[in-house]
Amino acid sequence: MEKNYHSQSQKELFTNFKSNKQGLSSNEAKKRLNKFGKNEFKKVNKTTALQIFLRQFQSFVVIILLFAVMISIFVGETIDAIVIAIIILINAIFGFIQEYRAEKAIEALEKISTLKAKVLRDKKFQEIDSKLLVPGDIIILETGKKVPADSRILEQSSLQANEASLTGESNPVSKFTDIISKDSAIADQKNMLFMGTIVSKGRAKAIVTSTGMQTQIGNIAQMVQETKKTLTPLQVKFKELGKTLGIATIFVCIGIFLIRIFRESFSSGLLTQEFIGESFLVAVALAVAVIPEGLPAIVTVSLAMGVQRMVKKNALIKRLPAVETLGSVNVICSDKTGTLTKNEMTVKKLYTSNTIIELTGDGYSSKGKLLLDLLTKKRRKEIVKDLNRLLEIGILCNDSKISNNNHTNNNHNNTNNNHNNTNNNHNNTNNNHNNTNNNHNNTNNNHNNNRNNNHNGTKAKIFGDPTEAALLVSAQKAKYNTKSFRKKYPRIAEIPFDSSRKLMTTIHNIENKKMAYVKGAPDMLLLRCSHVSINGKISKLTNAQKKKILKENDNMTKSALRVLAFAYKPLSKTFNLKSKSAINPKNIESKLIFVGLQAMLDPPREEVKQVIEKCDTAGIKTVVITGDHKLTATAIAKKLNIFKKGDIGITGTELDKLSQKDFTKVVNKITIYARATPAHKARILSALQKKGNIVAMTGDGVNDAPALKKSDIGIAMGITGTDVAKESSDLILTDDNFSSIVNAIEEGRGIYNNIKRFVEYLLSCNAGEVFVVALAIIIGWPLPLIAIQILLMNLITDGFPALALGLDRHEKDLMLQKPRKKSEQIISKQVVHNIILTGLIMTFGTLFLFWHYGVDTLKAKSVAFTTLIMFQLFNVLTYKSKDFKINLKESKYLLAAVLTSILVQIAILYSPLNTIFKIVPLGPYDWIKIILVSASLYVIINIKNMLKKK
Repeated sequence: MEKNYHSQSQKELFTNFKSNKQGLSSNEAKKRLNKFGKNEFKKVNKTTALQIFLRQFQSFVVIILLFAVMISIFVGETIDAIVIAIIILINAIFGFIQEYRAEKAIEALEKISTLKAKVLRDKKFQEIDSKLLVPGDIIILETGKKVPADSRILEQSSLQANEASLTGESNPVSKFTDIISKDSAIADQKNMLFMGTIVSKGRAKAIVTSTGMQTQIGNIAQMVQETKKTLTPLQVKFKELGKTLGIATIFVCIGIFLIRIFRESFSSGLLTQEFIGESFLVAVALAVAVIPEGLPAIVTVSLAMGVQRMVKKNALIKRLPAVETLGSVNVICSDKTGTLTKNEMTVKKLYTSNTIIELTGDGYSSKGKLLLDLLTKKRRKEIVKDLNRLLEIGILCNDSKISNNNHTNNNHNNTNNNHNNTNNNHNNTNNNHNNTNNNHNNTNNNHNNNRNNNHNGTKAKIFGDPTEAALLVSAQKAKYNTKSFRKKYPRIAEIPFDSSRKLMTTIHNIENKKMAYVKGAPDMLLLRCSHVSINGKISKLTNAQKKKILKENDNMTKSALRVLAFAYKPLSKTFNLKSKSAINPKNIESKLIFVGLQAMLDPPREEVKQVIEKCDTAGIKTVVITGDHKLTATAIAKKLNIFKKGDIGITGTELDKLSQKDFTKVVNKITIYARATPAHKARILSALQKKGNIVAMTGDGVNDAPALKKSDIGIAMGITGTDVAKESSDLILTDDNFSSIVNAIEEGRGIYNNIKRFVEYLLSCNAGEVFVVALAIIIGWPLPLIAIQILLMNLITDGFPALALGLDRHEKDLMLQKPRKKSEQIISKQVVHNIILTGLIMTFGTLFLFWHYGVDTLKAKSVAFTTLIMFQLFNVLTYKSKDFKINLKESKYLLAAVLTSILVQIAILYSPLNTIFKIVPLGPYDWIKIILVSASLYVIINIKNMLKKK
């Protein structure tokens, strides 16, 4: 197929791709998916399972062990060589399992986080995984969306795209639908949208021309090798820790080797080859035991598995380092709508012609009505024109769609009469009483119609913004067939909503006259109104009337209602859509005619109040940043116990008047920022961070991206968020729910605590092993442990128990603790003290029994070996015990790991394997002594922890 899509007409494109404006069928899309493949890049240098396995033999520790195998063979210890080789293989298998699980866990997360695309399939709008797009698909793109595939624009409105990722040009590029010459460069193909670029403004309908590796950016990907995955800061810390410990351990082990050699040479004057070989192997085994080579792998597994648990709680972590930061968060800056509230908007009140009309019903069901019967007959006649205009602006100045098969033919006919009469009113602002009366009669007929067939009892589905969907529902309650009405008066131009204007404008042909319909924040819209329509008559908008409208707005917002204002403007006959200066907010959104208000209720999420209390206990402050009115935000915040005595609430305008110095002084006291823009978010964030706060910031729009990137944890909305916001974030809420943020913080704390525990556990066990061997050599005793015993011990105690510490559930009281300081080191002074204390308890207990059984006997060595293993298993249990008790549900993996380790030790003691490891079976009394001594560690650590709490 010819690839000069920019130079083809739309008709040629549809013919070539065997498609049309209604899109493909699902069956056709499946066929094309098989033919063209998924819309994704083929991974270069993808790591295979075999490569992961072979990588296990490249580590420094394994190289040392392989060297030890050769030494064992050289000194004649063939059995030791075989055992060490087997241990190397088992360690490699264990390391492979860890790394493979981590790779698969991260791959699973990447699949979950793939972008979605809005597509026309089977003549219906659908949201699908962007990987499933095929050439010929018709896609819908809006501001903030990432272009999912190379596409030719079919329709557009104020469309601009940021193509920096492809062309390097940072300024947005204006797009159009015109045919472009065949030889145009990519940067000049203004009728094309390219995969990976961002829609920075406007909206478009486009046909997919290329997918995956056939796209422009796919061609580049073929020439560039996949970048190497970077380690998280935590993994880097552990890698550095491993190196430091490795170097220190080598010196210690060399020291132990030399001390033993010198002591033997001075005492006997004769050094045998066997003695030197044994001393060397013990030194090597100790080095292998102490160097925490598997630490980064265990960290990766713990992070990845923890992130998977977060996914189940509707929080998708995009970047693993974010997990480390979550535990330090002490301020959450949250949007209100949809995050703290349900985002299930229901219009409860209309205000027009100085009259309030209440509506019944909840959610997006059209089951409900306007309570016009509460008004007098005369008043109903007077307001009907403005009421209809108010509802009609809500229908047309609207991007949302709602499933609507609720209206009967009878309703539709009455609605048409209503619309026709209303249109007559549009053309005649004077002498309209007859039309108004007819209009009113039709409206009344509609309101009094039998509603039994109006709703089928199923939950309506919305496609788009919930606030706009609520406006469609309010019109449906007045018996408007919104779908038919939109077809009758299609949109011919628009000025999309943006956060600075807080307005949206659409232009329509209403009875051969171009009309601009505007909706937005009441205070912003009133600034642009010069006239008002009252009782169907247009008059100049006075200051007194503005104050009255704003007072009604305040009364509604105090009741936690979100209010939108509506206005219109007839455009001049000379208005030309093709003129570049025509669609200009300054020209169109001025001298507007105010019509009325629609006030909707978005109830708080039931669970959020309890979650806010959880945050308070955990030392986390909640700050609300919203574009809504200050009174609405305050009302919701009070209901949720966010806004408390002594807290401050300010507007964006008030914030602009504060100097940065004054703002930084009071920032910790401010709980509500109303009428805030994305630019305000960045300023709020800077002030909070200057005060030493670790801030999690939510956002959903294009302009939120800078604040999301700058915040310690950027949180994007998974449902309402733009692709730009999602790309800039560290965490995506798949349910847009505030509770999911707190769940993620709790999980982050748990992951960090688990990692910290198994690091302390590994190092304390390793310290015990080194101290036991070193002290025995210094005293002049025979070695309590030989090389293969140390390696086996490492396998039994460092493997599954350590991993289980990272995988088990965290404690329920994590959110009773204050946030962790970001500067806190994992290996703190307290951790070092704990490692030394635990190591010494193990050392004295093990050497006591070693002495008790006679240091020269095989049984003494068997007891010492078993005692040290049991010490380490009791040690791991201390990390899950509170006041001597262990929660079985929270510790099932750990208990299973400990039981497995004990069974392995018993199997070795009481099978022919004992001869290989040079140990002998132990009797019941031996076990009693071992358990009593090794359990002392569990008792001492628990008593220490209890005293520390007191």
